[in-house]
Amino acid sequence: MTRARASWAVAVGFAAVLVALAVTLPDYWVFLLSTVAISALVARSVGLVAGQAGLVTLCQMSFAAIGGWVVSWMSLTWPALPYVLLVLVGGLVAGAAGLALGVATVRIRGIEFAVVTLGFAAALDLVLRQGSFPGVGTGTAVYPEPPLDDPRGFFVLCWVVLLVVQLGLGALSRTAHGLAWPALKGSERAAAALGVKVGAAKASAVAIGAVVAGLAGGLLAGLYGLLT
Repeated sequence: MTRARASWAVAVGFAAVLVALAVTLPDYWVFLLSTVAISALVARSVGLVAGQAGLVTLCQMSFAAIGGWVVSWMSLTWPALPYVLLVLVGGLVAGAAGLALGVATVRIRGIEFAVVTLGFAAALDLVLRQGSFPGVGTGTAVYPEPPLDDPRGFFVLCWVVLLVVQLGLGALSRTAHGLAWPALKGSERAAAALGVKVGAAKASAVAIGAVVAGLAGGLLAGLYGLLT
């Protein structure tokens, strides 16, 4: 069995386990496991940027906040839109912010890059403390449509998103673009000598990591209703 087929076989088995858990577990445990899946998405975004590309990042929860803000705002502005679409848009907007940050820091390395990401996180935190998240002032929460309004339906959604992200990143890591990240982690100069476009590899790692964190933030908005 090839590696790709083995991954899909594991995914199918995992999906079956998810359905069984959603049916048998009490609501409290379903809620807790939903938070586990969302936290795992944020951790996966850190693993992509820091573990695969070797970039020390301190702002992944900031990208999650962007995703959550977008989902909260869109749910107020266009309440008829499907919640899954809102989450995808939130992830893409967070990815755009990550791409902008990655492009702006292509020449920054090491601890200096970590300091820049920390500054970005502090600046965004200040903005959100001043303006807060949409819906907080009026008490208007994010309400996913059926069946996602049920804790068990939302549980399945969270874990399906995590599974799809993991499969997608696994497939991407086997491409020429994904293989550039470990080369970048080893040595930027050596990677450049091998023909890797260092700037593009760094920017893409930050951007894709931001997309994953943004998806987590959008799911948090649906899980809690109101974000602070």
